[in-house]
Amino acid sequence: MDRFGRSGAMHPYTLESLKRALFEQGEFEIYPSPTYTDEDKDWNDPANLSSQPKLFSSSGWTWQNAERVVEGTLWGGNLEIVDWNLQANRYIQPVETYAGTIFYFETSEEMPSATEVYRILMCMGERGLLQQFAAILVGRPKAWSFARPYTAEEKAQFTSEQAEAITRALNEYHPGVLVVFNLDIGHTDPQCILPNGGRVRIDGVQQKIYLTY
Repeated sequence: MDRFGRSGAMHPYTLESLKRALFEQGEFEIYPSPTYTDEDKDWNDPANLSSQPKLFSSSGWTWQNAERVVEGTLWGGNLEIVDWNLQANRYIQPVETYAGTIFYFETSEEMPSATEVYRILMCMGERGLLQQFAAILVGRPKAWSFARPYTAEEKAQFTSEQAEAITRALNEYHPGVLVVFNLDIGHTDPQCILPNGGRVRIDGVQQKIYLTY
């Protein structure tokens, strides 16, 4: 919802995705946004309400174990919220319920450490949940905040360490699973609207992803 309040105007990538999700039906190919930002503007300054945010070039998606085509139902969300639900033992179904699903997740603006991300995924693996997923889609992490205004080098390190933590957990609990990193599905701008509970087709051979709305 915060994309509706984006300074200046909604990013064209977000707008295109939103229109498809709300007004169209069928299978659509998605693609990496060529630009993105994870640096917020201070809304206490009225000048920031109309000016466009600073955008950075996107390096695109990163693929692991991509020599296959996987199709399934999307399930997931913010990783910290998934963890809270698991801790409370509410809303989460028995692990077998998720067999063959496609797990997608992203980390929040609170910027959890690589250690915390690893531990969450480790506990999902110990629970037997992580092993159920046929593929995993990972959102581009937010690597800047007013509390931690990282430099470009610090942001790159934060992002790299998180990816390494995710890879470590998956190698330990679900080796060989297809993984795609840096999708525009999280707390960065712009955002691709995912059909939670809907279908996704991941063509690792061609390195393309298709959503069904």
